Amino acid sequence: LLFLWHLAIDSRAILLFATIATGAVAAGLGPLGEALGNAASNRHGFAYARPRAVGSAAFLIANVLVGIGITRYGSDVALWWVAVFLVVIAVFAWRHPGGGHVDTKPPSLGDISRLMTARVFVLFVLTAALINASHGVYYAYASVHWRGLGYSEDVIGLLWAFSVAIEVIFMMVFGPWVIARLGPIGTLALGGGASLFRWICMMFDPGLVWLWPLQALHGLTFGAALLGAMAFITAAIPERYGASAQGAHLGFAGGLLTAAAMGLAAVIYPELGGLTYAISTVLAALSLLAAYVLRKSWSGECLDI
Repeated sequence: LLFLWHLAIDSRAILLFATIATGAVAAGLGPLGEALGNAASNRHGFAYARPRAVGSAAFLIANVLVGIGITRYGSDVALWWVAVFLVVIAVFAWRHPGGGHVDTKPPSLGDISRLMTARVFVLFVLTAALINASHGVYYAYASVHWRGLGYSEDVIGLLWAFSVAIEVIFMMVFGPWVIARLGPIGTLALGGGASLFRWICMMFDPGLVWLWPLQALHGLTFGAALLGAMAFITAAIPERYGASAQGAHLGFAGGLLTAAAMGLAAVIYPELGGLTYAISTVLAALSLLAAYVLRKSWSGECLDI
């Protein structure tokens, strides 16, 4: 309803309010979806990586289709697309096998406070947030910088699409094997290490021939980090804390720290250009340090909270 309300807004002040309101209401969808997916994979014995890969593929397809729709019919297509699929989400969530059957009572505020202050959980959130935030410069300025280097819109679009395609392939084909082989923290460290290498290379404006393999690393810098985080939550966090753990993870990883990295990039990019990826490099290096401390601190068992 909030999204459809945008169709009738003609005031900048009301638009700002409606945008903040939709963001606040929709913020819970990501954590709840990941929690439901993790719970369903545990309960029904399938690898979480594969349905998550389908989600990434759907993201890519939706961007293409909505882009075509906006070109032909205007930006209202995006609002209707969001509204229709939110209804679809509600229908599927109503009977989702990962929800509605939690055997234990939901956590109280005191329980959640203990989770949020547990050393192992804080280290995990910090590790995941640092890896994700290292993408902040890339998300904010990659297209701008590539355009400044003379690449066409078509090439830039293909670079983005290629990275997501490799992410899908990694999750679908290799994700379960990597998790089984490296474990949650090892997979997080793989994402952090790949991020460190990727952003160091991006600092020096590699040519187009090198951008393709660097974009392929998105399968590790994003895909491996996400799967490692989900595997950690599954292994270390009691199920009744699932949504809270996902909220903290995504809030810091996709929210606060990433926003801070983007804000810092906005100050530095006009002066340094591609060297702004130094921010990403530092964050990725810190994620490896955090992952090392996390490995030393976690016994591999579910936390007693």
